[in-house]
Amino acid sequence: ASPATLQGATCDNPLDWRQAADHIGQSAAVLGPIMKVTYKPSSRGQPTWIDLGASFPSKRRLGLVVWGEHRPAFASLLAQPLEGRTVCVIGRIEQYKGVPRLELQGASQFQLVKCSSGAALASRLHRYPLSWPSGSCRRCCSPLPGRQIRC
Repeated sequence: ASPATLQGATCDNPLDWRQAADHIGQSAAVLGPIMKVTYKPSSRGQPTWIDLGASFPSKRRLGLVVWGEHRPAFASLLAQPLEGRTVCVIGRIEQYKGVPRLELQGASQFQLVKCSSGAALASRLHRYPLSWPSGSCRRCCSPLPGRQIRC
């Protein structure tokens, strides 16, 4: 298979978020449900933490971080409710305190997945259930700004 068709090479064929721990040190596209978004403006570096698959303090999550210096690139994305949505992220998978983590520097690394695309990818991967935790908003968003779809 060519590199473009390998699992994890693109958001057309991403890794499941649970596979990220097996790919530390590699660049990959990873798909998963956003469980929690936390902005810490008074912490050093002004991080925005985004948890995929499980919420902090679980070590069984994929952590995303947007440092304050890169936050303006994500302003329109971070201004909307993200919890309960499916996202594909692209970047180098590192490990921080036993948790796989990607640092996001540009909005091109972060694609909200349309409902139909997310369902198709999830069912093709057979990696995580299509049901969301109780109380989540069950909303998805297309990669096109302003094209929100209610599931």
